[in-house]
Amino acid sequence: MDRELLLKWVEEQNPWWRGRGCLRPEIDWPRREAYDEVKRRVLADNLVTAVTGLRRVGKTTLLKQLIGDLLETEGDKFRLVYFSFEEYTLAQKPEFLQLLVDSWRERFGQGKIIFVLDEIQYVDYWNALVKRYVDLDRRLKFVVSGSSALFLKTKARESLAGRILETVLPPAGFGEYVRLTGKERGSLTDLEAIDLFHQYLCWGEFPYLSNLTGWKEKREYVENWVLGKVVEIDLPKYQRVIRPAELKDLVRVLLERPGQLVELQNLASDLGLAKNTLRHYLDLLEQCHLMYQMPNCGAGFRNRGSRSRRIYPTAVNLAALKLTSGPDSESFALRAGELVETYVAGYLKRRNPDVYFFRRADKEVDFVDAYPEKKVPIEVKYQGQIRSEDLKSLLGYCKKEGIKRALVVTKNKAGEEVWGGVEVEFVQAYQLA
Repeated sequence: MDRELLLKWVEEQNPWWRGRGCLRPEIDWPRREAYDEVKRRVLADNLVTAVTGLRRVGKTTLLKQLIGDLLETEGDKFRLVYFSFEEYTLAQKPEFLQLLVDSWRERFGQGKIIFVLDEIQYVDYWNALVKRYVDLDRRLKFVVSGSSALFLKTKARESLAGRILETVLPPAGFGEYVRLTGKERGSLTDLEAIDLFHQYLCWGEFPYLSNLTGWKEKREYVENWVLGKVVEIDLPKYQRVIRPAELKDLVRVLLERPGQLVELQNLASDLGLAKNTLRHYLDLLEQCHLMYQMPNCGAGFRNRGSRSRRIYPTAVNLAALKLTSGPDSESFALRAGELVETYVAGYLKRRNPDVYFFRRADKEVDFVDAYPEKKVPIEVKYQGQIRSEDLKSLLGYCKKEGIKRALVVTKNKAGEEVWGGVEVEFVQAYQLA
């Protein structure tokens, strides 16, 4: 690898060496909620800091904001080195990464050096190289980011055990979307908040979508740069036992009915797949932060792994862009309940991994948030009016389990009331942020 070519590429990707103003507009944008955690990990120790997540959720922007802050505190700006491997094919060889690190170690014989390596999953054996340098030179700090495929091929979690801390950057939450639009939640009327929430369900989780004016352009962006990249490029590249057409069909079926009840054998038969192949595909989609599976707590413990499960997209926008024509469309009105349920599922999952649904015979509860000291059953009723029969299963489950409190997520209704001896808290969906 030519050292002069290396230096040229690195200088191209670090324009802030010529002045901090080159980081704009990123440094002026609102910070994501995960930002403080990432910054603390970068400053606290020499462990590798990893930022992962679904494509196009804002990882690179977060890194640029981090660089802007570090330039204020870390002294010599040339000791802070950023490089993105996505667009530089020749740089995706391990020899380039090795030359990059060695060059800066030679240039600065003493003192801390921070390497911010974006989309590092493109570099074969990156984890082995980073592990060697971390063990060899304690003054080196590595911040790495990658799409959802970062850990699939190289088993980096295992090889870097004890040396890496991972932050998964989720799609933007509603509160983050409000800040990104420059508004304050406290200044919004109820109707304004609901309208903004409907926009968020359609495109608010991917920051760049707000820059695209047409619905067709937003849909194509997600299909090409999120779904297409993961399903047609990332997974086939990093997993040999993948047939992109099969995976694409599976994702299509799951997005057409977000949160659908899935029996593995039935779905495998419908798609013409072996059951084990389907199970493998679902696990990969979960590892890529594209989908996740929610088990049925109504099944017996031994049967829970093999029985039905609900499958949700990690980003509700993936479903909304496929199923609707925008927040003001008739198609959105028809699918709003499913989309809000998907949003609530993701909100709960980020707060507590132990979230289930309950289904037994003809009784069903949308979610059970299972904390160690209590269970909180949750129903989503995104409709104009809520009647007692709408909560029949929820109240029956509470009575059977001896639960005194439940939560109902609504469109308009808020407050606490006693229904059938159960204290029911009604919360508008947009308030779950």
